[in-house]
Amino acid sequence: MDRSENVIYIYSFALTFIPGMSMAFVAAPEKLIKSLSYLVSIRIMSLDWMTQKLLAKYITDGKYYENVQKIAALNKTKRDLMCSYLDRMSDIGVSYQKPGGGVYIWCQLPKTVDSKAVVAESLKRGISIIPGEIFYPSRNGGQNNIRLNYSYETIGRIKLGMENLIDIVRGLT
Repeated sequence: MDRSENVIYIYSFALTFIPGMSMAFVAAPEKLIKSLSYLVSIRIMSLDWMTQKLLAKYITDGKYYENVQKIAALNKTKRDLMCSYLDRMSDIGVSYQKPGGGVYIWCQLPKTVDSKAVVAESLKRGISIIPGEIFYPSRNGGQNNIRLNYSYETIGRIKLGMENLIDIVRGLT
């Protein structure tokens, strides 16, 4: 599909096989793959061969795909739960686009709410939120945006975190 050879796809197995494992694959134009081959060969030499064998077995016996389907179903439930809480703030100007995949929701806060203030108050309550401006190379945007992750926490902790987020954002408007 990438006729202009501008797309690089990198996939890590850290979220679907072993958390923290640094094994991944890259799909990119052949020229780029060749230029990366030296770096990759060095990394492969330092990667435990047993982990590679386990992953290969996990994929070939179908267990990997079964697990990915379970993870996707759970993430969809968590995403929908988080979105239902975000919907409760639409009256004050919070908006978002429901993601079709992945593990993040990008939210736009009311124009008068600085994401850094939301992050600071969230941290006091034990909630980790990423401010939107760090995604802008020159810090020239995203001041009223936040990124929320729904993959790690339990459903109960998502409920608690979102109740707190609603309280924080409403308090700052």
